[in-house]
Amino acid sequence: MEEKRPLCTLCREKGYRCNGKAPCSQCLKQNQSCSLSPDSDRRRRKYHTDYIDYLESRSSALSKFIDEFVKDDEDLKRVIGDRIKDIDKDVSATTTQRLDSNVDQELINDLLVDSMMKLSIDPGSAQRAKSPQTVTSSITLDAFDMPVSVPIDHQRLLHSLFERSFCIHSVLLARLAPRFRDLDYNTVTDPIVKLFLNTVFGVASLFLKHSQGVKEEKIFIGAARHLLLNVVCKSKVTIPLVAAIYTLSCYEFGQGDMLQSYLIDSVACSLTQHMGLHISYYEGHNDGDNGDNDGSTKIRYAPKQTPLSSSALWSICLHDRMVTSSLNVPCVIHFKRIIAPFYKVESDAGSPMHVRELAFAQISRLWYIYDRFSDQIFSVNFDIGDTNNRSKVLGTALKTLRELDASVPIQLRMQSLDWNLPSTDQTNLAILLFNFNYHMIHLLLNKIFFQDETSSTRLETVSAALKCGEIIMLLDHNTGEAHHVIDTDLLPYYLPNLIGTTCLVLMFMLSSGVGIKENSTDKESIGKLYRACKSMMSKMSHTWRAVEKALDVITSKERKYDISLPEQEPSPVYIPNEEIWINDSPQQPSNTPSDRPTLPTDPPSWATEFPDLETLSGQHYRNMNTHNGPDYNIAESNPPYQQFMEFSEQFWYPGPPLDPEGYSYS
Repeated sequence: MEEKRPLCTLCREKGYRCNGKAPCSQCLKQNQSCSLSPDSDRRRRKYHTDYIDYLESRSSALSKFIDEFVKDDEDLKRVIGDRIKDIDKDVSATTTQRLDSNVDQELINDLLVDSMMKLSIDPGSAQRAKSPQTVTSSITLDAFDMPVSVPIDHQRLLHSLFERSFCIHSVLLARLAPRFRDLDYNTVTDPIVKLFLNTVFGVASLFLKHSQGVKEEKIFIGAARHLLLNVVCKSKVTIPLVAAIYTLSCYEFGQGDMLQSYLIDSVACSLTQHMGLHISYYEGHNDGDNGDNDGSTKIRYAPKQTPLSSSALWSICLHDRMVTSSLNVPCVIHFKRIIAPFYKVESDAGSPMHVRELAFAQISRLWYIYDRFSDQIFSVNFDIGDTNNRSKVLGTALKTLRELDASVPIQLRMQSLDWNLPSTDQTNLAILLFNFNYHMIHLLLNKIFFQDETSSTRLETVSAALKCGEIIMLLDHNTGEAHHVIDTDLLPYYLPNLIGTTCLVLMFMLSSGVGIKENSTDKESIGKLYRACKSMMSKMSHTWRAVEKALDVITSKERKYDISLPEQEPSPVYIPNEEIWINDSPQQPSNTPSDRPTLPTDPPSWATEFPDLETLSGQHYRNMNTHNGPDYNIAESNPPYQQFMEFSEQFWYPGPPLDPEGYSYS
């Protein structure tokens, strides 16, 4: 086989045969300069240079470590030198030669999975009983702690709990879960179905009221984690597989393990793009309407979109944006890669699912807007240019939000709340969650500029937090055992994280006094909102363990800044009236006493004590070496980021960045 040679620019454009010399014969004949030398690194033309620099730095560090380790042993130094020469020879082999070698990929996958199955971290596992054992009143486990027998009645109970309490916030699961309702877990042999049922039963166990719920949760989630690698490596990518991985990532997010959720979310997003859901289109859709005269040719090879595939794409995108925003990293499915249309509501106006589906469609658009404009704000061009450009992007983002708010159907506005509905109806909850997400996006966008002392975005941030606090107070006063208007189990898994952000902003107002006068409020009113947020989080702590971590952080900040609130008598059922904030309409304050307490004007050191407000809003989290100079070490100045990087280095293999135009589907 003829060795492939690099082509210079002229030969590549004209289709000439290049001899690979510098300069080549064709350039000499044409009297042109040869722009590509034979020893140029062509990897830099294919991959991003940051990835090449990363590999070279790791290789250099490893080489220095080996040299230091063998410097006192001549025999070992000689052996290592021979091994490195062998590695260099192997690396010099061409990619074509490696592809032509008859390597059975299935055999490699089987070997990897079998090795993982046999790997034992627990030294006492050898004495484990080999016969099936019953650890709960309903579930029987095998020798590897995998569930083998679950009664049919218990399966139906778990299915109903999952559909009632968890599926209502994901249209993908609402469409997919009923298809598996009549399957028998004990006889299922398809590994994808087994993985999906394990995640469903594991999440549903969170809502069990008896004492065995925690044990069953650990059993099913452990089984799902155990099967995940095997199924992903050996099974065909399908929507149920992506849904199972997505559900597991949602579970990890709700339990407070953000990094693990991000890791699993990356897998789900990669498989979603592998299926081409982000470039899918509805049959009959004509891209020529967007100015593309050849739209039909471009979408010929893209998969057709169905209600299920559309719900899969936007459910995963919504979760992806929530996970990455909590870690302040870019989204896995970048908005520029998505050319599929937004989610289209399929249910009829009289359907019980209609308002929930409307809320999902609008919330997914809200977070898409946040991802699109925050990515532009964090981009390199705006970091090194005039900061006014970034402010213009923020203004465009807020204008887009106002336009979306103007187009929101009446069913999702606060005026449509009906507290005479039964507690099993989710209409009121869908309305409150949409309005809460709307104001939360306002808060998160303005929070990016929180460090700008001369900007009005700090006041906009606290104003949005007050509106979020009003909605949380409304939720708090209508949930719980005393006022069972909205069931606490129906609240979504992502809510504790957003309430925690609201709590921190309200605490900032209580400690610094910023925004109190401008919003015509007082410390007592803010204290009520703050207390309602903590109460709402406490109610959710029985289901989602992420609440415990958030409350620990908030409690430590309270002690540090000596924030004490007077005890409050139990409040009656809170019924909204014309004084509640409805989107952005101006309202009269509910409590404006003349003797407003005097608060300090200088806030404490929030840049170091409140990373959620100050440090995480800095642009260096997405552009580490551009905004802060080449000598800036983000790992030393930000321990949370250092922890994240240590995790990623241990558990990730960072592959080359995806080329936005490099996707091809056969």
